[in-house]
Amino acid sequence: IQAAVRDAFDCRIAYVAAQPDLAAWDYDLVLVCFWGETWHQQFTSDPRRILKLVSSHRWQEQSYGKLTTTEFAKRHLADAGTVGATSQRLLQLLSDVRNIQHTPQGVETEHFTPALEAPSADRPLTFGWAGNAADPCKGLNDILRPAAHGLVLRTATGDLNNDEMAEFYRSIDVLL
Repeated sequence: IQAAVRDAFDCRIAYVAAQPDLAAWDYDLVLVCFWGETWHQQFTSDPRRILKLVSSHRWQEQSYGKLTTTEFAKRHLADAGTVGATSQRLLQLLSDVRNIQHTPQGVETEHFTPALEAPSADRPLTFGWAGNAADPCKGLNDILRPAAHGLVLRTATGDLNNDEMAEFYRSIDVLL
């Protein structure tokens, strides 16, 4: 997004983990990439300034209360004037309870480029997985690691920077 709008807008990226002071910034819009995030609420109560993305079905899981679409929209999307869904399935699920736009995810192709060489007979096929290893719904420890016995499985568990992630993706043949 930042690359796409840089000629027309000043776009700043901040992570909630760094606890940014949004009150110190002059901004018109806050894009909240996780639907359950609330950090921004202490800085603005104007929903017209909040765009929130729904990129997962986690709200339908027990750990988040197995919410209905109506409960989910009321509890987690009421603070946003605009809501986007990254998949058609999420768009269809939520369109009856919320005005929602399809906002497909993209990739920064100038940075995240494919590897130049394809797998060959002298190099084993390399599988890769990226995510939170402690999250049981991701299946890393109970499904993927046992299934990958004898195969090359590389993992990126949140400790890599942007450049290291690009290299990680280039080093694998199949993303799980």
